[in-house]
Amino acid sequence: MRGVIMGSIKKLIDAYNDLMSTYKSMTANAMNSDKPGTFANNPMMLSFINEIKAKFAIGASYGSDMSNSISLGTMGVDLQRDGTLKFNALNFFNAQADGLQEKLSQGVGVGYISSTNNLKN
Repeated sequence: MRGVIMGSIKKLIDAYNDLMSTYKSMTANAMNSDKPGTFANNPMMLSFINEIKAKFAIGASYGSDMSNSISLGTMGVDLQRDGTLKFNALNFFNAQADGLQEKLSQGVGVGYISSTNNLKN
């Protein structure tokens, strides 16, 4: 099961990093790129990405009612200075030893605030 959880966390990291890469290219402007993006200087795009970043900062909620929470850093997800995420094996294995599998088996949501305000919705 550890491999499944680790693989899921790595897929989450890859998806987030792909999103941030796409965001940077789509919002590039004449000041920072030779190829301005479709959404250069678009405040709605900035708001959208900031909301996703804020939900990742919340971490993950788990349990049938999502009332318990755990930070992504504790699960092995580190935020880098360039805004990307990186897998931290030491934190992951410590979380595994502390019952991560049991916690996540109860159901999990990243960026969960409520049933209508989360990354899934």
